[in-house]
Amino acid sequence: MNRFRVLKLLAGFAVLMLLAVPGRADTRGKIAGYIHDVSDGSPIPGVNVYVKGEQFGSITDQNGFYNVLNVPPGIHTVVASFIGYKTVIMNEVPVVSDQTTPLDFSLETTILEGEEVNVTAQRRLVQADRTSSKTTVTMADFKALPTESFQGLLNTKAGVTVGADGGMHVRGGRASEVLYMMDGIPVVNPFGNTLGINIPTNMISEVSLVSGTFNAEYGKAMSGIVNVITREGTREFSSEVMIQSGDMFSNNTHVFQDADEFSPGAFKRLDLNLSGPLPFLPGGSFIISSMLKDYAGWLYGWKEHNTYDYAIFEAGSEAKMLMTGDSSRVEMNPRKDQSLMAKLTLKPWPSAKLTYQFKTDNSFYQSYTHVWKFNPDGRYKNENNRYLHALHYSQTLSENTYFTIKGAIETSRSEQYVHKLDMPFIWDENDLPGGSFEDKD
Repeated sequence: MNRFRVLKLLAGFAVLMLLAVPGRADTRGKIAGYIHDVSDGSPIPGVNVYVKGEQFGSITDQNGFYNVLNVPPGIHTVVASFIGYKTVIMNEVPVVSDQTTPLDFSLETTILEGEEVNVTAQRRLVQADRTSSKTTVTMADFKALPTESFQGLLNTKAGVTVGADGGMHVRGGRASEVLYMMDGIPVVNPFGNTLGINIPTNMISEVSLVSGTFNAEYGKAMSGIVNVITREGTREFSSEVMIQSGDMFSNNTHVFQDADEFSPGAFKRLDLNLSGPLPFLPGGSFIISSMLKDYAGWLYGWKEHNTYDYAIFEAGSEAKMLMTGDSSRVEMNPRKDQSLMAKLTLKPWPSAKLTYQFKTDNSFYQSYTHVWKFNPDGRYKNENNRYLHALHYSQTLSENTYFTIKGAIETSRSEQYVHKLDMPFIWDENDLPGGSFEDKD
């Protein structure tokens, strides 16, 4: 009774979250093919085909054809079995979101019950259902290349360049012309039309980049579409911890002052992943990923002045500048980031799946400005806080039909300031500290 009550509450929450989110790219794939007798090539109806470890399957029709819908992207094992034939196990079957993976089977008759044939699937060179220029990056690619973000990996693909502002440009378009989606939901910052959240690479199952001839399902994209598919929880408990530390180093001290001083703790990063089943809900799973990053910076200034220092100009004499700083060295490009992402998956019945996602990003940073090198406190401080709640419901109706409903709520807050002031603010010159004057020509 309690289980169904929880499901009713989640369903009510889904209705509240169904905002004006237009139809987007599918985050699931499809496996389809033909099964025949190896001796004479005739079709075999009634063959049971299923994805190992998942609740997805199908049965061949009278012509030997089958479809398996709503398959999550990744590498899977597909099994085909029928009485009187050897069971064929197809390993390493790649499934890509929004595409069909063709997979044919040739079954051989057998006298002994339980005989199996293991085969390794081969990816076809031509995708018959691809209607646009599409590049797919899988979890294996992230493990093979040393990159901290999926953008760094996409920047190595054909047609993608990095602008002077660090933004990703697709086929000569502006960085603001790229549409970013996570699990089919737009995650674009409305103020600059750029990526609005930080997606950790250890949460990514697949990233697809569509760089031309978009289908009608897409909107608000002119040069490229990036769709990030996140992972789901595992069937067994697992954890992963990653710690990074380091610093920038350069002998070009005439350009980068004090860059030859190496401090191993200047850059610190901690990543933590937890995943596993939900023991109180059959078929349920969870995955949590958190990231803490603290970077002291590598461009320095000297605090000779405070923001309230001022100059005195007297007729017939040189200008004098008040100097109240302590001449200490200050890092001028520090940054701190905190990120948390959680994904909860429930399977209330075999043909349905309900997924809740939560994502939060908090950052504080300052950018180097040469004008403020000797008055570093005069630089802007930047704070960003973002929160995302998303709900997905998928239901398989038949072997050829399923639907997905998605909804999301996102809040964002950004602040830029020199000093945080209590309002109302009252200025009092008597509160200024004393200091020495510096003659200026």
